Amino acid sequence: CGSKIASFDSDMNGFTQNTSDTFDWTRRSGSTPSFGTGPSFGHGGSGSYIYIEASFPRRVNHSAVVTSPQYAVSQTTCSYTFWYHMYGGSTGTLKFYVIDISTGKKSVLWTRSGQQGNLWQSATVKLGAAFNGKIVQVAFEGIVGTSYDGDIAVDDAGFDSSSCCRVGPTCGFKKATFQSGLEGFIQDKSSGDQMDWVRRAGKTPSASTGPTFDHSMLNSSGYYMYLETSGFSSSGRRARLYSKPLSSTSKVCSLVFWYHMYGSTINALNIYTNSTAGLKQLWSRRGNQGNIWRMARVFINQSSEFNVVFEAVAGSSFTGDIAIDDVSFAQDCCGVLCGESYASFNTFQKSLIFANGTRVMRGVDWNYANQDGGWGTQGTVVFDPRSYPRTGWLQVKWDNNHTNAYRVGYQSKYDICRTTPLPWYNQYAVSELAQMFIANTSVFRGRDWKWKNQDGNSTGVIAFNMSLVNNPGWLHVTFLGQDNSYRQGAENAYDLFRTCDVVLKRPCLASPTPPTQPPTQATTQPPTPRP
Repeated sequence: CGSKIASFDSDMNGFTQNTSDTFDWTRRSGSTPSFGTGPSFGHGGSGSYIYIEASFPRRVNHSAVVTSPQYAVSQTTCSYTFWYHMYGGSTGTLKFYVIDISTGKKSVLWTRSGQQGNLWQSATVKLGAAFNGKIVQVAFEGIVGTSYDGDIAVDDAGFDSSSCCRVGPTCGFKKATFQSGLEGFIQDKSSGDQMDWVRRAGKTPSASTGPTFDHSMLNSSGYYMYLETSGFSSSGRRARLYSKPLSSTSKVCSLVFWYHMYGSTINALNIYTNSTAGLKQLWSRRGNQGNIWRMARVFINQSSEFNVVFEAVAGSSFTGDIAIDDVSFAQDCCGVLCGESYASFNTFQKSLIFANGTRVMRGVDWNYANQDGGWGTQGTVVFDPRSYPRTGWLQVKWDNNHTNAYRVGYQSKYDICRTTPLPWYNQYAVSELAQMFIANTSVFRGRDWKWKNQDGNSTGVIAFNMSLVNNPGWLHVTFLGQDNSYRQGAENAYDLFRTCDVVLKRPCLASPTPPTQPPTQATTQPPTPRP
């Protein structure tokens, strides 16, 4: 990968002006307007550069800041080189600092003040171990001196190592809440699109369909995007909404959004990627999903530039409104930070989440240089957290044949993450969950578990099919011979993981002959869980 050098010859090369400073940097070629200050040409004898103009209306200590795109730092040797020009009797100060995206902290790593001569000079700044494994931006701040002859210029700036990779727009993709407009999305105007998505707050116009509020603010003031199906006599009309162009993803990347599909004539919501290879369908839901906002998580693996496409298909009548809201990319799209948090899981859960054979990559607390073979590479767990002799650790054999131990909870640090994220069951309709959680399915405690040690830190078995339980969203499960009920959709909580969804090559059913009917003593109410 690596960083493209910002020459500023044709544009700002991805740098953006800060909106909270006093004024802006200016891109220019040739001499600056004032006599006795500034460069006469770009670095190398020609081309453009960026500079701060110190003449009126500027005053002493006025400042201008430009910020780079985001970069993923994967080595302690990462360094940034740029050329600067500080000539004039009233030259102020130039600062270079690095911003840690995860915390927002700004660290000044280099500064110069006063006249440095009428020539371009180079500076190389090493980021060091503090930023290894981080997503960062760099920034230049120019501060005006006491008079007009204080112009400061920068040119040919960039990272000089492939250990500092420019992060694709997916990592910098701001969550689209649609509160201020389409927020980077555009309506499709091609022949394959016959309708437009509509931005709306509050309830949709038709009865018995559509949301009554958005998902971001959960009130009638918040906005969402939806397909209005009133007034169209034929079903099958399509509306497509395209994201801005996004760069290639890391090996694991997930798109997260919320959708609402309520009405008796709901047709379909489809998700595609659009690239030079054409449209590729990644996800689809059809039919009435209930009067509720549901979350979906769609996994993307693209080696070239692409758009995300939301396609809503109209049903046969007015009760077919389809809505989306809160569209974002998870942190795992960045390739350095993984999108999962494992802090809430105990050692038993981690022994299954990171069971022997699980494929992993470097995680958020990685601090071991290229021990794994380099950014984006993978390894295999060979000793899970329960079999490894040190609490909060496991052992990984990387694809480069290097083997070592890594933290999964020790000192609250997580050096690795799964290359396949854990399942999110709230993206499934009740009818789909009923097909997944059938009798004799092996399960274990999940994300929303609150029942203390009721499971005995062991796997359990579903007693009978979810579809046969009288209370939707509940399951009867046997742990260590004791039967009890657990939420799998009820109260918007998911107490259980299917073992086969998490553990490599683990069969879903605990035995080949699952029971098909509930026990005769089953009542209309599930047993009360015993915390």
